[in-house]
Amino acid sequence: MKILIHTAASPYGKSPVGGAETSLRLLAEKFASLGHTVYFVAKGDARSSKVVRKDIIKGVNVITFRKFLNPLKLYAIDKWSIAYCNFYLERILKRENVEIVHTYYNLSLCEPYLDRLRSGSFQFKLIVRIAGMRWLEQIKSNPELQQQYEVLFSEADALNFISEGLLTLFRQGLGTLDMPFSPKHYFVKDIGVSLKSITATSLTKEQETFNCLMVSRFTDYQKRQDILINAMALLPQETPIRLKLIGNGPKMDALNNRIMELGLKEKVVIQPFMPQQELWSEMAQSDLICHACEYEGLSKIIIESMAMAKSVLVSNVLPLNNYIVDGDTGFLVENTPKAWASKLLGLLQDKQELIFVGAKAAAFVKSEFDAEKNIKRYVQEFSELIDLNKTTDSVS
Repeated sequence: MKILIHTAASPYGKSPVGGAETSLRLLAEKFASLGHTVYFVAKGDARSSKVVRKDIIKGVNVITFRKFLNPLKLYAIDKWSIAYCNFYLERILKRENVEIVHTYYNLSLCEPYLDRLRSGSFQFKLIVRIAGMRWLEQIKSNPELQQQYEVLFSEADALNFISEGLLTLFRQGLGTLDMPFSPKHYFVKDIGVSLKSITATSLTKEQETFNCLMVSRFTDYQKRQDILINAMALLPQETPIRLKLIGNGPKMDALNNRIMELGLKEKVVIQPFMPQQELWSEMAQSDLICHACEYEGLSKIIIESMAMAKSVLVSNVLPLNNYIVDGDTGFLVENTPKAWASKLLGLLQDKQELIFVGAKAAAFVKSEFDAEKNIKRYVQEFSELIDLNKTTDSVS
């Protein structure tokens, strides 16, 4: 197969990226390891001296478009840069006879591919990854986007939901807007994690402080670091517990202010995102990985934590409660500061249970989220779409 994967930010650069980019990078590398031709396209660093940079990384043809710095807002520069990148991209699509384009539900990424398909000059199949509900938040803020998303969800050749719970949330979201669920095709699967890259760790020594960690963007919707902060304030002052919040985002200042208001600066620390190896080191040193949210797509950081044999404490919401069984593969808690405080205090006093549950979590991830196994489903889905394309061509 010939596959092109396109993301807004590049997971091959130095800037922090989200779970979508890291998942699609892993997917690209797994396809390449099986002998398929894979192109990974994204914008990179504005400091690059090259407009287009070409590398081969783990068998993947990595194409990085330079971000154009245009402080004077010169229209000609914008127009030229966009035209050049589009020309280069379309040359790859045509010259290499790309059969599959895979991206996520970013309208600025997807709509140009829909336009290319409508032109009749391209024969690829467009697969759109659905990993969250930001589309719904965007429509609530700007109702004019509803028609654009409706077109995207119905005209893409396939929608890839990364969990059953997310599919349920997606259907519910459509229902609130009276939007139809009418995709040409959809499937539910996530590439998972590369277990070869993750070392299982467990609590090997008693630490005086119970170290908790949450890694997630500080967004103005969905993520609920505020619940965790408020829960920490409810714990007895002498409780030997410390919480570290790692991430970036628009709510960082507000969360820092809340920490100061509650007098928690000695117990709650915020740090910006860090490179993956440093992040995994932080996870390995933590007693408990936390994730407070209103809903999730899948939460790659939780899957990675479980693979490391770490116990996780997460909000009792979809789709987290689809694969985390309380007291078995992790711990669930209702989204109130009081409930979180009670659960934290109980787990702090029973570290033996954390070790037991962490071991079961690692076994579960090996069974359900091993990228070496999950790539087979993607090969099947992509191949069937390509075969459908060939069948349609032969009939016409």
